[in-house]
Amino acid sequence: YWLSQLPFAWTQPEPFNLDSWDQKLDYQPNQERLEFSRRSRTIGHSLMMTWLAPFEYVSATKKPKDLLKQYYYPNKDTFAKRLAYSAAVKCYQKSESETYATSSDQYLDLAHALYDPSINRKKFVLFKSLAEVSYEEFIMAQHESAQASGREQQGLVVKIMLEDATPAVWRRVHLSNQFTLNEMHDLIQTVMGWEDCHLFGFSLNGETIPEAHYHQLKLASFLRNPDDEIEYHYDVGDDWQHVIRLEKILKHEIHPPKITAGNGMCPEEDSGGIWSWNHALRMYKKKNLNEEELEQLEWLGLDPVELLTPFNKEETNKQLNADYS
Repeated sequence: YWLSQLPFAWTQPEPFNLDSWDQKLDYQPNQERLEFSRRSRTIGHSLMMTWLAPFEYVSATKKPKDLLKQYYYPNKDTFAKRLAYSAAVKCYQKSESETYATSSDQYLDLAHALYDPSINRKKFVLFKSLAEVSYEEFIMAQHESAQASGREQQGLVVKIMLEDATPAVWRRVHLSNQFTLNEMHDLIQTVMGWEDCHLFGFSLNGETIPEAHYHQLKLASFLRNPDDEIEYHYDVGDDWQHVIRLEKILKHEIHPPKITAGNGMCPEEDSGGIWSWNHALRMYKKKNLNEEELEQLEWLGLDPVELLTPFNKEETNKQLNADYS
């Protein structure tokens, strides 16, 4: 409501211009203060902890200093905007709640310092500190990941079950505990019989696991003891829910993965979800079908005069051998 009462020009986005921010925040340049700010440790508020270099940049460098050339200085425009925003927050906040009493002017000093043509040859402690903390966070994450995986390479026996399917649809698979979630998605698509044409996701105890980590997180992080489970969701619209349950831990690594048992045919893609599919299977068993029911079955690829295609373990293992050879 209050935003709607403001003059129209006040609510429109505008290109970032550091001089404009200087004017709005009453910034007065001071060379001595600028030099002091450039040499001072300024990680003074929680926002700056979101300015750490992404892990893909850290992993591609050998030491914190490399991050300055590879990430921070090439993105100086982004950090100038962030510093100007921090200056505004500092200027208008009601109380002092930061560990380091960095002033609004000091943030703007740093933003201006970034546009010094010789900044690469000067001591810019903010970027130096961010690079060092980025490395510390990266090393800690690697250590935690190693602890999470917690085990040497082992084989697992898991049962993948399509929830609420009648009759039951499941597959028992022997595989490595080193499979990442992205690799597990590919495996599920193959053994269940899906066509991999929709979005997917994993969750643990109902909490969504961020997709950004699927290429790093391994099954060993979640399936450590028999009866441990992780959930897999396929197709946001039809919402096919799967449970992956650890049945047994094997002494030796498994490669390639192998399916040892299974039951039930995979539902048709875009068939409306598990309840719609269950209804279609019941309809398929009816002896006398009306025209509308025949059309529904035909649309789902269920021909009443043909037998349903049973799950074929041998064919699935041939596909797994071809995929993982």
